[in-house]
Amino acid sequence: MFPAVPEHAPRKLAWLLVSMASLLLLTMAAAWSLQRMTDAAQEQRHVSTQRLLVLEKTLNSLHKAETAQRGYLITANARHLEGWEKSTQEARQYHATLVAMYAGDPTAAKLLESFGRWERLKLEDLEDSIQAQRDVGRDVAETLAHADNGRHYMVQINKIIGQLEALEADSNAALQKLVARRRAATYGAALVLFLVASVASVLVWRLLRREAAARQALHERMAHDAFHDALTLLPNRRYLLEELERAVMRARRQHRLAALLFIDLDGFKRVNDSLGHEAGDALLQRVSERFARTVRQSDLLARLGGDEFAVVLDADSRISAAALGERLIEAIRGPLIDGHADVLVSASIGIALFPEDAPDSSTLLARADQAMYLAKRLGKSRVASLPAAIEPERKETLPA
Repeated sequence: MFPAVPEHAPRKLAWLLVSMASLLLLTMAAAWSLQRMTDAAQEQRHVSTQRLLVLEKTLNSLHKAETAQRGYLITANARHLEGWEKSTQEARQYHATLVAMYAGDPTAAKLLESFGRWERLKLEDLEDSIQAQRDVGRDVAETLAHADNGRHYMVQINKIIGQLEALEADSNAALQKLVARRRAATYGAALVLFLVASVASVLVWRLLRREAAARQALHERMAHDAFHDALTLLPNRRYLLEELERAVMRARRQHRLAALLFIDLDGFKRVNDSLGHEAGDALLQRVSERFARTVRQSDLLARLGGDEFAVVLDADSRISAAALGERLIEAIRGPLIDGHADVLVSASIGIALFPEDAPDSSTLLARADQAMYLAKRLGKSRVASLPAAIEPERKETLPA
């Protein structure tokens, strides 16, 4: 039977490839999410920096307005009013910018609402003192300037600014932690992908190697079966013809002899008819085993089909080839089927030599076949060649 090529190999390979592709997609998704999160963190830091900058500018504007107010109260110089008005306007504009920048954040919006109220009270306080300076003179203005309200307003404003700065810091810290976790998850996914890809590569390599080995074994077995007999496992007629051609070419090149022994079993049909084909097959296997033990390793023993065998060898002479034939006849002498000691077969062997008997391989095969039939006519269980070499002690067995 042919070795089975694993049918599950393509499914395993497909499963591994799908798994690797899924992990790759997950890793890419994690990397994309990390990039998005990193970009969001950078954007958050940028926005946070802008908010803090506007908060600082708002506080500076209030300080400038207060400085201009004090300058006007002390000097009564109207040029300080320009700085006060400009700083007051900037403070209100910065507050409006903060409200827009913190839109959507309820916590910050609530703080900005308080911030706006204290800012408004602070600016109104500055404006009241300036108006008092204009209306009733410096004494009343100084009295108002020394009032503690303005300082209280600035304390509240600074407190709210501190809360907004803490809110920004907490938000940035939370986002950084989220980015760090996402980065760790992405690195973990990449590591898992690398490990899985490494293991999958080994598995795929082993799977492909196993499949290649199975296919190679299949091809080798198919090639073997194409040139070998299924029953006896000996080389078949096709193999013999190719090897015979090579042996003839080798003998021609080396100026040597190539011999072919054509073997036909005597009495095999009787075994098949009396005991059945299973017994006949067993007998052929036993004969093949004994023939194989008799020939040399350099000789080629083949089954041509039915009860016909052949041996190709490099012979020193016709005598050495005939000696091998005699040994083959002797090898199958005696019982060959267990439990049937009375069932005996013999072999008639024809010998042909290149170049003495034939100029090529096809003629050599025909001459050996003719010599085998001559051996049968001479009484079977013997070796013969053309022209027949008949031993004196066997002449009495010749037909009349």
